[in-house]
Amino acid sequence: MKEIAITLEFWTVENTGWSGGVSWFSTGGTDANPLRFRLEEEAMTYALDRKARYSDPDMLWRVVHTLVEKTKSKRVTTETYHEV
Repeated sequence: MKEIAITLEFWTVENTGWSGGVSWFSTGGTDANPLRFRLEEEAMTYALDRKARYSDPDMLWRVVHTLVEKTKSKRVTTETYHEV
């Protein structure tokens, strides 16, 4: 019997806020329901717009690619970060 595999892929945007580059926070949406983008280009456009709007050179920004692969017996989540 073959296991059913489910793959979920999306992009989010994070920034360091005013933490001095120590902590990363989701940007957009809520903690429980963060803003997700179907395409990397959409996330990058959103990140560049927010970065320009805040205009704080100490605040770091990144686009996060998330890939979730799930079967009946395991779930693997991989996050890859791209600085903006």
